[in-house]
Amino acid sequence: MPDEPKRLALVKLLEPYIDEQDCYRPAPLVPLELFFDGNDDAGSLGCNLPRHPGIAAFYETLLKLRSDPEVSGVWVLAKQHDWKSAWPHSDEILVRTRLDADDIAARLDHLEPDTVDPVTLSDVVNDVAGTSAACAPGECHIIVWWD
Repeated sequence: MPDEPKRLALVKLLEPYIDEQDCYRPAPLVPLELFFDGNDDAGSLGCNLPRHPGIAAFYETLLKLRSDPEVSGVWVLAKQHDWKSAWPHSDEILVRTRLDADDIAARLDHLEPDTVDPVTLSDVVNDVAGTSAACAPGECHIIVWWD
């Protein structure tokens, strides 16, 4: 059962970004702790995986990735909240790193992402936690996507 006060706090934080189709636009960058702490909703990330490893496995893996000295940030991109009693949904993770997409893909292989690609981050994301996602020299952004 999800932690209802934490779910409601996240929903309230993301509320300014939701549109009339229950999508977040632009997609807010959500720190891992805000997205995963209290979350046990397998529909919130990787929901189309035939063998979903569980939300805890996503959280553990992404925390480990973020602790790598070559990775300086990992966020969930909140995408949708059409089932109001559920946790907000995402299908993408943003990684700020000195590693290339193939290295990130190898580290996340057991989570079975559909694509892992470099991306040029523009101002089409909202950073709800107040930390910049801007890259330092030598870093790039990688988007990890689950269909």
